Amino acid sequence: MRPRTHWAVLLFVGALGASGQDPQDASRDPYANARLLDETVKDGRRVRLVERPGRYACVLVDGALAMVGDHVIVKARRGATEQDIATAAARCGAHVREKLYGEDLYLVAFAPAIDGVERVCKALAPDVDFAEPDYVLDLLITPNDPDYGLLWGMTNINAPAAWDTHTGSASVRVGVIDTGVAWSHADLAANIWTNTGEVAGNGIDDDGNGRIDDVRGWDFGSGDNNPQDQGSHGTHCSGTIGAVGNNATGVAGVCWTVSIVPLKIADNSGNLLTSAAVQAVNYATANGCKVTSNSWGGGGYSSSLYGAISSANASGSLFVAAAGNSSSNNDSSPMYPASYDLPNIISVLAITSSNGLATFSSYGATSVDLGAPGVNIRSTVPGGYTAMSGTSMATPHVAGACALVFAQYPTQTHSWVKNRILSTTTPTSALNGRCVTEGRINLTGAINGLPPTISIASPASGATLTMQPATFTGSASDPDGTVAGVTWTSAGGSGTATGTTPWSASVPLVYGPNTVVFTATDDEGRTATASRTVTFNPPPSLVLSTDALSFTASGAQTLDVSNPGGQTLAWSATGGAAWLAVAPTSGSLTHDESETVTFTVDATGLSPGTYDATITFSAPGAGGSPRLVTVTLTIAPPPPAQPTGGGGGGGKCGLLGLDVLLLPLALLVLRRAKHRRRAPHNIGGCASQRLPCSSRA
Repeated sequence: MRPRTHWAVLLFVGALGASGQDPQDASRDPYANARLLDETVKDGRRVRLVERPGRYACVLVDGALAMVGDHVIVKARRGATEQDIATAAARCGAHVREKLYGEDLYLVAFAPAIDGVERVCKALAPDVDFAEPDYVLDLLITPNDPDYGLLWGMTNINAPAAWDTHTGSASVRVGVIDTGVAWSHADLAANIWTNTGEVAGNGIDDDGNGRIDDVRGWDFGSGDNNPQDQGSHGTHCSGTIGAVGNNATGVAGVCWTVSIVPLKIADNSGNLLTSAAVQAVNYATANGCKVTSNSWGGGGYSSSLYGAISSANASGSLFVAAAGNSSSNNDSSPMYPASYDLPNIISVLAITSSNGLATFSSYGATSVDLGAPGVNIRSTVPGGYTAMSGTSMATPHVAGACALVFAQYPTQTHSWVKNRILSTTTPTSALNGRCVTEGRINLTGAINGLPPTISIASPASGATLTMQPATFTGSASDPDGTVAGVTWTSAGGSGTATGTTPWSASVPLVYGPNTVVFTATDDEGRTATASRTVTFNPPPSLVLSTDALSFTASGAQTLDVSNPGGQTLAWSATGGAAWLAVAPTSGSLTHDESETVTFTVDATGLSPGTYDATITFSAPGAGGSPRLVTVTLTIAPPPPAQPTGGGGGGGKCGLLGLDVLLLPLALLVLRRAKHRRRAPHNIGGCASQRLPCSSRA
């Protein structure tokens, strides 16, 4: 915010800037026929005091800056009374003309003089918060042939699709701060606000707001309760905002249903003053307007107007303002009120039906927010319809859009609505470097929201990968909100990425082409997808079905050699023993191919015992160490020999050992038996004979 000491001499020079260009169309000079009252040169600039019939005397600086020549706007210090202001004014030959609506603002009047504004501002400075000129404002309109272009603007801002979702609400109030509104117009009457706190025509300030019978707003230009449009400008802007839709009459506004609050700041002679605008803004804030449409501007920096708009911001109201019709850069030549640095201001430039920057429109890469249709715009005027051009016509498109978004999202703040309007614009090449968003209003996007965006950074599309899982990276964002998360799906599975801006994901792959689809979901459930196709071709891999074979005799066994890798596998088998044969001993395998290897053992001539052999399988390029297969041959000893002979019915071999042991005894028994059969019986005694016999035995 600028310093709050406002002396006219400073404003004379500072408001024009270095160029001294007219902030309005230089070809128009509304003071060309004014009566010159006084003239001087100050700080190298021509200063004139002029008067037009039916209007205030005005001070002109280089023909570009106009301010009322017989009063200034004064803000009282905290705790000061109107009498305090009157006393201070009297000391410099001035008096309080009126207290303005809203904040502690007063008009302090004096006799018209070429130096009166500067003199009184300086004199009052020690006793007040600030004293400043009451700048003369201009309507930002360029007249043209009626009916040309019809309603191209509604199509341009994508209104039809937005109307499928919402057409407005009478609960949303839009203050049209302008020349007034033809509130009885057939296409507007149903959408004109009614102050239910007032009883029409009873001459009483029923709602206690300091304005009697303000049933349909207020005329701050003439100071009465009839904000009827004496021209056409305010009615035209109102029709763009809220001409009744779907009523088979005339045109349709951005909002088919809305509450338009007529706030007239032009007197019946067409004068528009900052002091009236300040009061209108304060009135709109006090009466719950969520949006004000302001198709006017000019003059210098005004602390009183800044303060009123700032108060509107504190109350949650958006201030939509025309960027101006001077074809100039507002970054370097500010256009007030659009150029005030306040968060609730939306500054609007004008575009053509072909999406070009209108030739008359002011612009600014950092000071103007977005574009809207402003050439040959058909809308309501008292008694009918006509087409007009100007940033005045662009502004109500945006004001109406704000009102429609408030209707769709009634619990959202004005800051959210502004961000929604600015973040959903349609990119427009002609506006690159000309406004903040470099785009034009997109009503469908503002109402329905825009989906998030998602991009994939790596790996590159078509890349061949040799390892998995593969790491994918990228970024996701939401132009009008936040990204809730990023998920992925592929032939190898599905999962959730880590992070959003940026994000990364570890994705398993299958051999060959893989298409991985990534989905970003925003905070309102809208989605966006991006996909990336890569090829997974891993290096060859040597896999054996077993690493051990066991034999107990001659014979054959097999194992399988396979390649689950993607590239060709060349393998070989070496090692072994004389009793072991391996076939084949080498081969070549492509992806997922396998081959059977036979191990043949010949145990002929081998003694009992255990024999081991190791076969080494190698595959250069497969990675890892060679694979070893152990072959074990176990030969058992022969069984013991069986005995021969009889006994017990057994064979010879079974009794052979027993016969050998009993043979001598059997022979002895046979010999003794034979001797007994040969001896004679001798009863008298035979012992002697036995002895021989016995001795022969």
